[in-house]
Amino acid sequence: MSYTRIAGLRDVVTRYHTLFVDAYGVLHDGAASFPGAPGALQQARQAGLRVVVVTNAATRLDAVRRKLGEAGIGADCYDAVMSSGELAWRYLSEGPGATAAPLFVIREGSGPAWVEHLPQPQSAEVRHAGAIVAAGMPFHTEQAFYATAFAETLQAGAALKLPMVVADSDETYPSRGVIRLGPGWLARLYGAMGGPLLEFGKPHRPIYDAAAAAVGAPARAGILAIGDNLRTDIAGAAAYGIDSLLVLEGGVHGGDTPETLRAMPGAAPTYVATRLAW
Repeated sequence: MSYTRIAGLRDVVTRYHTLFVDAYGVLHDGAASFPGAPGALQQARQAGLRVVVVTNAATRLDAVRRKLGEAGIGADCYDAVMSSGELAWRYLSEGPGATAAPLFVIREGSGPAWVEHLPQPQSAEVRHAGAIVAAGMPFHTEQAFYATAFAETLQAGAALKLPMVVADSDETYPSRGVIRLGPGWLARLYGAMGGPLLEFGKPHRPIYDAAAAAVGAPARAGILAIGDNLRTDIAGAAAYGIDSLLVLEGGVHGGDTPETLRAMPGAAPTYVATRLAW
């Protein structure tokens, strides 16, 4: 894996017209923004770049904006937002998934709120459902997951070939300094069991198309994707044909060094930076 190390966006800003910026692990840690991140986006916009926050969060757009604001990232930091949760909601409420069949919903606590407003009823048993919705991850670690019988529930769904609508494709995510499992981890397991998957977020194309459409579908050659995750942010950017910047500090790869990164398989970022800075 080879890449160019940069200090901040100012080193490469003249090469691009649009930024696709991840939220968790790049802009904030789930509670507060990282030092310098809001200012970097403001400077980028002042330099004429369009900024789209592109997140695998399972929430809809209003909730994403609210979360950004609570973390100290104001509306002056971006031009648009796009989330995999928004695209999952559109599929289930307005798209091909808007059927009368009950849904078996996997989530943490009571969120995300949009699940309660879908036209489909919910089923407490997977065998009575027409689809599975992975809208959250109630198990923060593999040990917690395998301490339950939930794997049997997934196997039952896979045997029935129930599609899993994945509202968040992140397998892991940073939360206040701790790396937790995300719904994407369940999706990988379900897919390995033979269950069909419907995914909208990174690294899959739908969220990139939607993000581009939100700012007028600019030419891909001038888009830079910024993220903290090789499997989603960087692999997705490579598949979409755009450059990428991997941010280390505070993200999934926060414990990695340039040497360990170069030894990793998979898509390589165009650039690597310690943090998002101007």
